[in-house]
Amino acid sequence: MNLASTPAAHPKYRLSWRTRLLVPITVALLAACVDNSPGDERAAAASPAPEATTETPALVNEPFTEARFQALQAAGALVLVDVSASWCPTCREQKRVLARFQQQHPEVALTILNVDYDDQKQWVRHFKAPRQSTLALYRGDEQLWFAVAEVREDVIFEALRQGAAGA
Repeated sequence: MNLASTPAAHPKYRLSWRTRLLVPITVALLAACVDNSPGDERAAAASPAPEATTETPALVNEPFTEARFQALQAAGALVLVDVSASWCPTCREQKRVLARFQQQHPEVALTILNVDYDDQKQWVRHFKAPRQSTLALYRGDEQLWFAVAEVREDVIFEALRQGAAGA
């Protein structure tokens, strides 16, 4: 067989340098987004066990309910609506940042209400969340801040501090 007659040598089958570069990156990104649920043995074997750490405590928050949200609004409380999904790595990072904020600023009366992106679609639409990892800060009926996929600690901390200072 002649080398020129192989499919890889044919111009139709040659991959551009962009494709050769982007395909492995895309595959790696997609693999990072795969649901690592406990029932997935391949994912469990491939990912390292979570390390025990005292860096940030578990985030103390509540599941979203309309009644609770309305009661907090009526009281003029500072409320962060966290639209998140259990499978979302950005959401997990946001929760770590929020836990650090609560640990470093225990004086801030902040209630975090979690909207489940997968199970509470009515509220996802209500808060106009374009995707999971959406944060919306309220005091009463006023929306003070809105962010999507924001994980920078300084940005989140500043928004929460400004919301608390507005009391």
